[in-house]
Order: sequence, then structure tokens, then C-alpha cells
Amino acid sequence: LLSLKKSKNLKLRDADEVFGELQVEQAQESSGLVERLLSSDDVKLLRKNIDAEELTSGKLLVLGSNTCGKTDFIRQFNQGSVSAVRSNQELDFTTIELAEDLSLQVFGIALEERLSQIIEKLSEDLVGYIFLIDSKREDELEYTNYVFNNLISAHQVPWTIAVTNLAKSAKSVPAKFKAGLEVPKGKTIMVCDVTNKVDVRKVVLSIKSVKSKK
Repeated sequence: LLSLKKSKNLKLRDADEVFGELQVEQAQESSGLVERLLSSDDVKLLRKNIDAEELTSGKLLVLGSNTCGKTDFIRQFNQGSVSAVRSNQELDFTTIELAEDLSLQVFGIALEERLSQIIEKLSEDLVGYIFLIDSKREDELEYTNYVFNNLISAHQVPWTIAVTNLAKSAKSVPAKFKAGLEVPKGKTIMVCDVTNKVDVRKVVLSIKSVKSKK
């Protein structure tokens, strides 16, 4: 699976094979609990936001270019989980135990060819998306906007969107990104330093359902 670009070192493999390998490696590297990123009140809010008050498990996708910081974002979100974040050339994966009765399988996936097929493979029990936009890749903004709007129309689940790799002093999203991303009304584009747990927490808790543009 996920041979999204031709490479001498990367062969096309089946989704189950790749996911299975990551899950086995993850189980082998599990460690003891430390303080979780989200408090119990945060988890209650997230449950409400993703319409998962009765669910015990689900899938969350973190989508963006290879330079947007998906892996660092997931590692920050994964704080306090017994499961390690596993990464390879194709994706990032972990299982995050948010509470005793709620865990999320989190996948970091690049916005590349065959993305729709990959998401279709993961669509069962999908509870939400997090879109990460690399501020340094303006050349990809039009394509990212196209993919973003197609996905939120095709899969009606809660989502959020954030711009990464901004200057440390940045407090708001540059106008060019607000203009270039057709975000439905009622949704704010977040600013996120993917190495900062406070920013990551804010982005995770901003996942919500909104009506997409037609």
C-alpha cells in the first residue's frame, strides 16, 4: 500500500500488510503510562465534539504534506499513551488511550496520489480529520484546498485545520492562507507549532462538525 510516488526503494503493498506491521512493532515498544496530553475534562469535550460519547474506539486521520509536521504532531498528542508512534516511509501510526473506555487509532497520511483509496480503506469507525498545512509550501496551497474540500464533502465527520511551520511569534494565520483555503463558515484556521503540546492540545480540541460548502 501507499506507494504514492514511484521510488526505487518503495514497492506497492497491501494496506493490511503495512498496518499490521506497524501494529506489531507498536506492541513491542509499549511503555508505562505518563501524564496524558488531554485531561479528563478535555476528553469529555473531545467526545462531544466528535460525536463519540458512546464510542469506545475509533480512527483519527492527521493529513498533510510530508513537511507539515505530522509525525511531531502525533508524538505530542500521544503523550501519556502506552503505545509508541510507529513511522515508516508510508505513514505514521499509533493507538492513543484517551481514557479507560476510549482509544483512538491515529494515522498520519500524506496528501499524495491515491489518498482517497487510502482513506476509503480506513473509513470504518472514522471519527475525524486533522488537516495540517505547511506555511512554507505555498506552491501546494491550491492542491491542498482541492483535496481538503473534496474530503470534507465525501466524508461527513468532524474535522479541523491548522497551519504549521510559521514563525514562533506568529499569533494568527497569514492572509494568503485564509484566502487560499475555502474553509466553511463557522470554522477557524488554527496556528500550530507541532512541537508545542499546548498548540497541539488546542488543535485536537478544535475538531468539530460543520457543514461543508456545496
